[in-house]
Amino acid sequence: MSRKAVVKVSFNEEQQEESYYFMKRLIEKIFIEQLDLDPKTKGKLLMESQNIIEKE
Repeated sequence: MSRKAVVKVSFNEEQQEESYYFMKRLIEKIFIEQLDLDPKTKGKLLMESQNIIEKE
């Protein structure tokens, strides 16, 4: 049985914008990794999402 990596993330109220961005991207990456897509498609999704986030 293989072990999954464990990540502990906390939200820093003093740096809300950076913490929000990091957590949003982390959750997004976890979801995308669960999809059965080829790496090129995953990369396109992440790049497009980054463009959307930067516009916010």
